[in-house]
Amino acid sequence: MKILVFYFVFLCLATLTSIQQASAQGGALNVVKTGITVHHRGKIAVGDSIIAFGTGINTGVDYIRIGDKQGRGIPGGDQFSATNFVVAGEKIVLINTREFTFHVFDTKTGTMSEVPGLKNRGNSPLKVSGNYVAAVTMDETRNRNTFSVIDVGGAEPNVAVNQPPWSGAIRIDQVAIDAPSGNLVVSTGDQIARVLFKTGDTEPIVHQIREHGNAGTKAIPVSGDMAYYFSAESGQKNLMEFNLVNGSVRKLGVNPATSAVGAAGGTVAYFAKRDAKDRSSTHARLAVARKGGAPTIAVAADRFVDGRTRNNGLHGFGNTVAVTPDGRRVFVSGKDAVGRTDRLQVYEGTTMRLFPDPSVNPAFLQATDVAVSATLAAFKTGADANTTLGYIRLR
Repeated sequence: MKILVFYFVFLCLATLTSIQQASAQGGALNVVKTGITVHHRGKIAVGDSIIAFGTGINTGVDYIRIGDKQGRGIPGGDQFSATNFVVAGEKIVLINTREFTFHVFDTKTGTMSEVPGLKNRGNSPLKVSGNYVAAVTMDETRNRNTFSVIDVGGAEPNVAVNQPPWSGAIRIDQVAIDAPSGNLVVSTGDQIARVLFKTGDTEPIVHQIREHGNAGTKAIPVSGDMAYYFSAESGQKNLMEFNLVNGSVRKLGVNPATSAVGAAGGTVAYFAKRDAKDRSSTHARLAVARKGGAPTIAVAADRFVDGRTRNNGLHGFGNTVAVTPDGRRVFVSGKDAVGRTDRLQVYEGTTMRLFPDPSVNPAFLQATDVAVSATLAAFKTGADANTTLGYIRLR
């Protein structure tokens, strides 16, 4: 009996110490749990002061402003895709799943505008940078897909680019965009094209990447003049760095990898899959490269969240990654439903930080599907498929 009591006290003290350490590490990054239900399969997207989130498995989108305790509502919100929308500043760009049309909801004025002349194509994800949204669209008159850029900076949305693929290209798999550099990236799988969409000359500059492995349909993030794609070589995924200026390709030093990657502000972050030690169930070990340097492992040796086993997560492991626009912070979480190993973590260049949460044991916040902007990090928390919305103000 004495042994059991001693062990219980030891666990309590260890948990309290962990909370105190996390609080000391946490600084001004305070977690807010809204209690607002978000579907565990729905997307989360963040802007300057708003958070949009999916309310259903296929359709339904709502949003909040910082401080809200319930969703504010979007006109016809149940008609829009719950997994394919983006936030551009104070506006939410949505896809009507019945009409395959694009719509822009201005949260400041409460007005909804349809984007003229564009139709959605399949499940290709929307991409956003600043006031620009990139999309794979459909030319219904010629039954072919096109790539488009929507400028939502004005009172009404404007289609800045809408054109078919270049000669020899049959399909467009995906697009990516970086507004500060003016780069629009268009991928057909075996080719990647750079479009300087701000210059008025939207002729694609095409590069073959077949000898470096096809890009496939996994998301391609772009940061400045660098884009990152996963190649399939001998059945393994390797993260490749593609230089949009000269077309050169570099396989990053930490590989193979899983299929999650984030890039912004000169930082690229992804999950290594070199051997069994890099994996823990569906999670993998975080690798980070900054300003074109060699990638490093965030936490090289196993550090258990509970101090003993992998059952409650590991430092530096996850399967969702998001990088703040300045490249300073890398957030890591789980994906979809919330499990015991899904811990919200942030990497700022030296160590991984966890966030205290006395409602769970071990007392560190469980979270999935983290998404970031310059001012906010938002995520799902809760247990299993019973997920609610949480956020952290970054400044």
